[in-house]
Amino acid sequence: MNLAVLRPREKDGNLGLEFPDTAGIEALTHAADAAGREIMAVYGTAFEVEEKADHSPLTEADRRSHAIIVRALEEAFPGVPVVSEEARAAPYAERRDWDAWLLVDPLDGTTEFVKKNGQFCVCIGCL
Repeated sequence: MNLAVLRPREKDGNLGLEFPDTAGIEALTHAADAAGREIMAVYGTAFEVEEKADHSPLTEADRRSHAIIVRALEEAFPGVPVVSEEARAAPYAERRDWDAWLLVDPLDGTTEFVKKNGQFCVCIGCL
């Protein structure tokens, strides 16, 4: 079963990721929900905070969420590239030929997560 298909968009004729039924949306929702549960499991602990090369924070919650989401999306949408904030990006020479991809920030608002103020989320975009 195809959870997503590439089709020309009516607006501009460019290819876009389209979901022929609710199964694709359900797969995205399931991935985000599973990642969110894992994030909250870390939230209640005394987790460590590392610093990435760009000086932004990185936690075990970021890593766990990333692993869950990427595994789920690769299984649900085989052949559709997944770009995640927590993974090395494919070179532009490769990406420029992609018709569609999934963009992930497995823990958007890590700084707020570290502050434990509840202002963070999981982001999955279909481009």
